[in-house]
Amino acid sequence: HAVLPEINYYTNTLHFHFDNILLPDSTINLAGSQGQVSFVFEHIKNLEEKDEIFNEAEIYFDFNPPIITNEVVNTFVSEFKCIDSIGPNGEDILPLDPFATVQNIFCIGEANGAVRLTGLEGIPPYYFLGNPFESEVVVQDLDVGEYSFIISDDGNCTDTLSAFIYEPDSISLSLEVVPATANNSDGSISLFPFGGTPPYSFDWTHDENLNANIAENLPAGSYEVIVTDGNDCTRVEEIVVDGLSNINELNSELVWKIHPNPSSGQVVVDFDSNFNQAWRLQIFNSLGQLVNQFDESENQLEVNLGEGIYLFLLSVDGVNIVTKRVIVNN
Repeated sequence: HAVLPEINYYTNTLHFHFDNILLPDSTINLAGSQGQVSFVFEHIKNLEEKDEIFNEAEIYFDFNPPIITNEVVNTFVSEFKCIDSIGPNGEDILPLDPFATVQNIFCIGEANGAVRLTGLEGIPPYYFLGNPFESEVVVQDLDVGEYSFIISDDGNCTDTLSAFIYEPDSISLSLEVVPATANNSDGSISLFPFGGTPPYSFDWTHDENLNANIAENLPAGSYEVIVTDGNDCTRVEEIVVDGLSNINELNSELVWKIHPNPSSGQVVVDFDSNFNQAWRLQIFNSLGQLVNQFDESENQLEVNLGEGIYLFLLSVDGVNIVTKRVIVNN
C-alpha cells in the first residue's frame, strides 16, 4: 500500500499515513485485516553503552480511539554480545546448554567413534564449525582420544563441550590344552576369553556344529577357532594338541601311580622300584604354568596342591611319554 511517512521532531514521533487503505473487517478476513510497517532509522550520536529506548505504537482507524501496541525495549551496545536472558523481542531466554553423547570405538585399532552434539535452550539455530543445525549434529569417524567442540547459537552465545573416545581392550584367551595319548582321540582344548566386549561366541573350523568354548575328544593335531565378541570383533587362534606316546611303548617295566585322584590337596606319586632310567616329572596348572618339577627323586613323591586342575607330565630320557590329569578339590 502507498504510505506517507511524517516525522514530528518536537514529540519524537513517526507517523505513517495510509490513505484509503480500506482493510477488510477482522470478522470477515482476519489475515487481510492485519498489516505491518518496516522501517530503519539512525540513532542519535550521544547514546551511552546499554542505553535503553522504549517504543510503542498507536494505530488509528478513521476517527476511532487508537489501538495501543506492546512496548518494545531496544538496548544499544557497541558490541553484540551473548543473549542469554532476554530475547530480541523481550521474551525470556534460557542460557545455551548443549550436551554431547559419545559412541565409543567398537574394536581396538578402528576409527569409528562418534559424538552426537545436541543443542538445547539458547536461541536456535545452533552452529558448529560455522554450519547451522536445528537440533543435533553427529561428528563421525573419530579415533581414540579427547575432543573439544565449540557450539554457538543465534544469540551469539557459545559453549565448549569435551568428550573422550575410548576403545575396548583386545580379545585375549586363556587356554587349557590336554594332549592326546598315543593314537587316541582324548585330547581337549578349553578357552577362557577376556577383554573385548562380552558376550563371546566360538566357531571351530574343524567342526561347524561346535560353538562352545571347549572342544573335546580331539586327536593330536592343529585346530583353529574364531572368537567373536559382542561388538563383532574377532580373534583367530590356532592351537596345537600334542600327541604323547604310550609309556608302555618305551619301557614296559615302568609303572607309576597317582593317588588319590581327585584329591583334597595332597597327591602321592609312586614309581616302580625297579625303574632306573633318567626321568623328570613336571606339574602344570590349567593356565599352562609350571608349578613344580622333580628330577630322579625317590620312588614316592608327596605333592601339596591348591584347588584346580593339573597336568602331570612324565619324561623319560628327555622324551615326553605320558600325561595324567589330576583334579584337586580343597
